[in-house]
Amino acid sequence: MKILFIYILILFNYISYSYASESNNEKTVIFIRHGEKPLNVEIGQINCKGLNRSLKLPKVLVQKFGKPNFIFAPNPSDQIEKKQQKFSYNRPLSTIEPTAIQLGLPTNTLFGFTDVKRLSNEILSEKYNNSLIFVSWEHNKLVEIVKYIYTKDKNNKETDIPDWPTIKYDDIYILKIKKENSSYQIKFTQDKQNLDNQSEVCPFPIDSK
Repeated sequence: MKILFIYILILFNYISYSYASESNNEKTVIFIRHGEKPLNVEIGQINCKGLNRSLKLPKVLVQKFGKPNFIFAPNPSDQIEKKQQKFSYNRPLSTIEPTAIQLGLPTNTLFGFTDVKRLSNEILSEKYNNSLIFVSWEHNKLVEIVKYIYTKDKNNKETDIPDWPTIKYDDIYILKIKKENSSYQIKFTQDKQNLDNQSEVCPFPIDSK
């Protein structure tokens, strides 16, 4: 009888562990584009309107989705080039930093903004199971990342994911990812920040006189 009891206890623990493992293999990834940028010059930075957006983002994102477990932005040492001039690519990091700062969280900047597959595979890895993840990125590469992850579900098609128009900064792309055994179930939805009408004047402007 004692041996039978021990066997039943072991079996129960195994089933409980298996269920917990399966129930904790979900993750939600929230993708945002960096804030607005200067129109007529490339310096790798957001402009004052983008800064004002970034300062409003913490409240918007946390109210909509909750506090994230992880935050990603591109490595700012990756440079962009325009008219034979190169600049560090700071926009996505500048946009998400107020959120990270208010929440007391680190920002993972180990991946360059063109490292689509490396970042995607990192997000898909098991260490992010049962997590909420915020990703701030360049809009075209953001779409590539979303498509790469989304099509891990064999029932999904790249054409399900819309392109991100150049003039839009307010969209939010959302992936809900679940993995059972070796099969993915991934759903894509969209939302809005509702932060388009920000001032074009920076907070606490410098007196030019």
